[in-house]
Amino acid sequence: GIDFYGSHTSWKLSSRQSSFFKDTDASYTQFYIGPNFAVGYRFVEQLRMEVTLGLGLSAYKDVGQTEVGFGTRFAVGIEVMPWESVGFGIELFNQGNYFKKPDNLKGVIDEAYGIQQLGLLFGIRIYH
Repeated sequence: GIDFYGSHTSWKLSSRQSSFFKDTDASYTQFYIGPNFAVGYRFVEQLRMEVTLGLGLSAYKDVGQTEVGFGTRFAVGIEVMPWESVGFGIELFNQGNYFKKPDNLKGVIDEAYGIQQLGLLFGIRIYH
C-alpha cells in the first residue's frame, strides 16, 4: 500500500544551558515529507511486520543556512494488534536528506552532501 509520512526535528543549544559550550548558540531544524510504499505481512492474527520505502521533500535550516532537497526513508517495523483496529508498534528507520553540495566545500567528488538519521519509533495505530 501507500501511506504518507512527515517529520519535523528541532534542536537548540544555548551557552546558558551548557558550561561545555561557552559562548555558543546553535540550532537546527530538519523537515521531511513524502509518500511511503509499504509491504506488510501478518505472521499470526495479532502480529504483523511492515517494510516501507519512501522518497520525498527535505529541508534543513540552521544559523545562516537553509537547504532544500530530497529525502529517502527506509523502515522496518513490528506491530502487535491486541484488537482488530488497534496496533502497538516499534519501527527502526533510516532517513536520508540530500542537498546540493556547496561550491566551496572540498571533499570526495562523489560524496553525498546531507544528513543521515537513524531512529527508533514507538507508536499506536488506529485502523478503521
